[in-house]
Amino acid sequence: MISFTYHKKAGFTLIETLVAISILLIAIVGPMVLVTNGIKIAFYARDQITAVYLAQDALEAVRYLRDSDSQTNGVPANFGASIFSSGNLGSQCVGAGNWCRIDTIVLYERNAIGVADINAAVSNSYTNKLQLDSDGKYRYSGGNPTNYERHINIKPTASGNGMDVQVKVVWSSGVTNREYIVYQSLYFK
Repeated sequence: MISFTYHKKAGFTLIETLVAISILLIAIVGPMVLVTNGIKIAFYARDQITAVYLAQDALEAVRYLRDSDSQTNGVPANFGASIFSSGNLGSQCVGAGNWCRIDTIVLYERNAIGVADINAAVSNSYTNKLQLDSDGKYRYSGGNPTNYERHINIKPTASGNGMDVQVKVVWSSGVTNREYIVYQSLYFK
C-alpha cells in the first residue's frame, strides 16, 4: 500500500508575503509623506517671511519719505503733505487704482549721498519682479530675478491729515500664486 505523508515545508505563503510587503510600504510611505509636507510648509513659511519683510520695507520707505519731506520743506505743520504733490509720489502712487513700486535701496542710497530725487526710486511700472543682488538686498535692477512683485498704493485719509498706505507682495509658489497685503495709516503732524 502506498502511503502519503505530508511534510510541512519551511517558508512563506503568498498571502504572508503580501501582508509583509503592505506593512513595509505603510512604514516607509507614511514618513515620506510627512517629510514632503513638512518641506512644502517650510518653503511656504520662508516665502511668506520674505513677503512680510518686503512689505514692511515698503512701508518704512513711505514713512521715510513722509518724514524726510517735512525736513526738506521745513514746514512742521505740513509734515509730509507735499508727498501728494505732482512730481513726488502724487503722480505715481496716489489715488484709487494707482499702484507703483519703490526701489528702497535706490531711495536710501540716493538720499545718503544727498540726491533728493524721489523719482529715481519710484515708478508706476510696478509689474517688474524684484531682484536679489549679491549683498542679499531686494531691488529692481542689478541682481538675480525672484518670484516677488511689490505693489504700493497711497490714498489720502478721509480727514485729509494723513495717508492710507497699502502694500501688496505677490509671489508664485509652484503653480499657486500667493499674496501678502498690509495696510497702514500714516498721519501728518
